[in-house]
Amino acid sequence: MRAGELLHITSTGGLQFTAGTFAIPFSWMRQSKVSNPTAMVFDTIGTGIILPAAAYGSNAGYQSTMADVNRDGRQDLIYRYHIGGGATNILVYIRNANGSFASPVTYTNSQSYSGLIGTPDLNNDGYPDLVISHNLPSNIQVRLNNGAGGFGPAVLYGVTSFCNGAKIADIDSDGDLDIIAYAGNSSLSLNTFSILKNNGNGTFATQITTNTSVFGSSCQMVDFDNDGDLDILYTSNSAFTSPKIFRVYRNNGTGIFDLYHNEVNNSEKSLASCFDYNEDGITDIITRNPNTEIHLANTTLSYTLNTPTVLDAQDSWTLTGDLDGDGDLDIISSNRYNGSNWNTLPMKLYLNNGNGTFVTTTTAMVLPQISPIDLTDYDSDGDLDHIYLNRAT
Repeated sequence: MRAGELLHITSTGGLQFTAGTFAIPFSWMRQSKVSNPTAMVFDTIGTGIILPAAAYGSNAGYQSTMADVNRDGRQDLIYRYHIGGGATNILVYIRNANGSFASPVTYTNSQSYSGLIGTPDLNNDGYPDLVISHNLPSNIQVRLNNGAGGFGPAVLYGVTSFCNGAKIADIDSDGDLDIIAYAGNSSLSLNTFSILKNNGNGTFATQITTNTSVFGSSCQMVDFDNDGDLDILYTSNSAFTSPKIFRVYRNNGTGIFDLYHNEVNNSEKSLASCFDYNEDGITDIITRNPNTEIHLANTTLSYTLNTPTVLDAQDSWTLTGDLDGDGDLDIISSNRYNGSNWNTLPMKLYLNNGNGTFVTTTTAMVLPQISPIDLTDYDSDGDLDHIYLNRAT
């Protein structure tokens, strides 16, 4: 596995510990180990890719990530954009053996207002596929890898109108990855999260919906009760006078969810990531807005956003990974908000002491980006690199 890669690990039963006892079925989300312990020092190099000007213009919505789409051992680049309400374009740049990139292969579909959800392996053939969300009309777009780094035609799966985002996880512990979308309708009673269950071959059944009646703003998948399946952490904000809440929806083990916990979220915190930062066996939460916080006080069956530790007084976009290769998870805050503007404050690094406390380093680097793109092992040397868009070049 590539250093820092997000792993979805499912055991459907029969896994036996060395002592002879059997493990219960489980669905875990973990990061693969960083094999090269290095200091947290970043330099700036260019990928050699010059994007089409329209792909990052003022009226464009865009995201990017990296994945080895043809399994040649090199990280390729995937860039998604739409202009206004125009078509969605996906540019796939295959990386050459000398480190340069080939001219992009472009995949287009007429639907707009899109988001790049991820590059999971949906049909278990070992190759990354593409998952894109569309807000209006609301669909999840799936393109399966052809086994040579190319992608097949877009297949659209309907979800509740005004999709605000989606997550990918094995929610029914059957060994394949499902899709969970959440909605932000102005008519609050229409809001749901939508479950698309994988048929096992990268196609999906018709959505199963659970009504929320609030404006969905963020969602994370986590096994909060340590019963072996993934539950849903969910927030709303005050758009269209929606109640501001934080909720936990508990999985019954088959991908059916019931509301377990509901609390007021007056500051409209948004869920950024969920990992076990203090290594106590319980997943912790990073939130953003109005500042950047970590929530370590959760215990099994008792989750809250009301007892945070502030990492940064500024709102920021964070990414999680083992930056120094010591086996625990660190945080990089590469785009921070000064109260009126992004892209003006320097990048911060938070080095985990192993117990969920952090040594903070403020770098001299101000990255010219809208939002962070990726933490990945770009150069295959066993440590994590940070990929970002420089709009000036």
